[in-house]
Parts: sequence; C-alpha cells; structure tokens
Amino acid sequence: MRSAYNKAKEWEGSTGAGYVDGDTIKNVLLKKFRYFYEFDDIFGARLNACAVVEEIMESADTTIEVLSPVQIEIPIVNETVTTPRQRGIYSRTAASDIIQIHGEIMTLRKQKLEAELTAREREFEQKEKELQLKAKEVELKEIEILALKDIKQLELQMKERIAMEELKLKYK
Repeated sequence: MRSAYNKAKEWEGSTGAGYVDGDTIKNVLLKKFRYFYEFDDIFGARLNACAVVEEIMESADTTIEVLSPVQIEIPIVNETVTTPRQRGIYSRTAASDIIQIHGEIMTLRKQKLEAELTAREREFEQKEKELQLKAKEVELKEIEILALKDIKQLELQMKERIAMEELKLKYK
C-alpha cells in the first residue's frame, strides 16, 4: 500500500500530472491508489518536507537576523521551489508552506510584542499620572497645613489683642 501511495504521489508531483485526458487529477490519483488522500493526510507532509527543507537550507543564502525584540527580518523565498522530482504547476512544496507559516508566526509575535509594549507604555503613563496626582495632593495638604497654621497664629494674635484691650480697659 505504501509503494502504491508513493507511486501515486510521485505521479502527482511530476510534470505529467497537469496533462489528464478528460479526467480530474483527483480521479486519476484515486484510480492509481484508492486511499491516496487518507495516506496523504498521514504521510504527505513527511515525504516531501524533509528532503525539500534540507535542499532549500543547503542552497539558501538568506539568513534570519533578529534586529530587536520587535523588528525581525524574514527571508523571502520564491513560492515555486523546484526539486528534481517536482516541477510544473505542482512545484509549491512543504518548505514554502513552512517558511510562510514561520513568517506568519513571526508577524504574530511581533504584533504581540507591540501590543505588550503599548500596554506597558499606557500602564507607565497611568502610574506617572497617579504620581503627579499624589504629588499635587501632598502639595495641597502642605498648603492646607500652612493655612491652618497661619489661621491659628492669627487667632492667637487676635486673642492676645483682645486680652490686651481688656486689660487696658480694666486698669484705666
């Protein structure tokens, strides 16, 4: 069963897979191997991904360079990666899918980091405003204390004047 699946998979990846006389590719694959799509779900990613990824890694001159926690440079690889076995309209391989998924993952991570950064900046601004409000509150309390001190001093001066006036009136 595995060899029949491999033959159907090889036919699918060949350039001849695009030329089917009045039949769909799906029907031809099912004629070649009845359980092709079930096996493809199980083995499909493993067959091509390893060989193609190794070949791309050997031939690729691009590197992934981390510039900062937020900015990431992702290599750009053509959508149509060809191997000796796969050419033509079915040249899109698992490696390009893997690179695309990793690019999407990096984009999502970048967005997550940017969102976290924005949230932390907002939190910092809010704490800064709270500190400013507390500083103003302390300043107002100091002013209130000074005002109360001045009022008590004025009251004492007034009581002293009244007492002096009473003494003057009493001993006159």
